[in-house]
Amino acid sequence: MLKNKGYGIRYINDVIGIQTTSYIKLAEGKTVGMKWSTKFANELNIPFNDLFDVHEEESTYSHNTIKKYKSIVRAILAYAKKQRLVEDNYATSDYIIFPKKIIKNIKVMSDDDLNDFIDALHKEENIRVKTLLMIFLLTGFRRGEVAALSWNDIDLINNKIMVNKSISYNSVDGLYEKEPKTNKSIRKISVPECLIFQLYIYKKWQDKYLKDNNIINKYNKLFISKSGGLINPSLFETELINVQLKNKLKHYTLHSLRHTNISLQIREGVPITTIAYRAGHASVSTTLDMYAYSFDMNEKEAANRLSEVLKIE
Repeated sequence: MLKNKGYGIRYINDVIGIQTTSYIKLAEGKTVGMKWSTKFANELNIPFNDLFDVHEEESTYSHNTIKKYKSIVRAILAYAKKQRLVEDNYATSDYIIFPKKIIKNIKVMSDDDLNDFIDALHKEENIRVKTLLMIFLLTGFRRGEVAALSWNDIDLINNKIMVNKSISYNSVDGLYEKEPKTNKSIRKISVPECLIFQLYIYKKWQDKYLKDNNIINKYNKLFISKSGGLINPSLFETELINVQLKNKLKHYTLHSLRHTNISLQIREGVPITTIAYRAGHASVSTTLDMYAYSFDMNEKEAANRLSEVLKIE
């Protein structure tokens, strides 16, 4: 129906303002929220019921939401107990059994999909897009961290990149720069020489582009808006999707590139403390919990290798 009406992904994203990830979900027949589906139908002037079936789902609050509520109530009752307003703090584990955190499955590129993606990057003629996606794949950075990268954060001599800020967006404040997700997210990691070389030629291209178009890079960022200001991290997802569509690749998100980067390190036997540091996780346990499946696979490989080394039949 969209094809017959001449609606493309850029028009839907740039003109109508529908999030690219929501559009992809629609194209793949997946469930989306009422907010976006209603806006989609209204903006395209297509009857809602011609595009969608409605169903309701009930779900519990997320683990993080429960944890925040629990902490607030526990703090209030702790203060009340201190003031002798209540006999005890009834929000502690002595009285309540709290639900365990459910570890979600992570989506990681298969070896074949990864090879296809790398081939597409080799062929990519847009140097900005190529550089952007190489950073995501080779560093595992979060998209807000990539949007905040400045040229001062790039050490072209020692092959290192510093992460010490992130860019976010909300409808009240617009785009704004802030501290990274956690204190452990502030880090300086080594990166492959191929990425440093790509950044070097990209810097030369960017300098020429800015000069030719009389644009000032206001904050000395790697990636900027058309006016030279901060860039919305959500736009990076569109760049990835365009490359996937152009090359007929399987759909993965930017976060999948991060998961793939971390999983590859696990598979290659990089120490868990190093992986956690490079990922900017708050603790090693976060890495262990999120990538338990990768470690299970690695553990089986370890057993096989021991058998080969010891040669016991």
